[in-house]
Amino acid sequence: MISTHYLPVYQPHPTNPVLIGYNVWAYTFHPLLGQIPGTLQFFRVKRQALKYAKQLRDFYNGKPK
Repeated sequence: MISTHYLPVYQPHPTNPVLIGYNVWAYTFHPLLGQIPGTLQFFRVKRQALKYAKQLRDFYNGKPK
């Protein structure tokens, strides 16, 4: 069973960090240690990140019927 994870990416700034996008990846047993190579993508919009995460789950787990 493959799961997906997304994290916000902030531009570093000492007083006002700015959200610049989201990293999305697929993993097997642990969100960081079980990352599947080649699945890490960066998106600027959360909706696109969630859409890609769903595509990864459907691809690796088989599309639900």
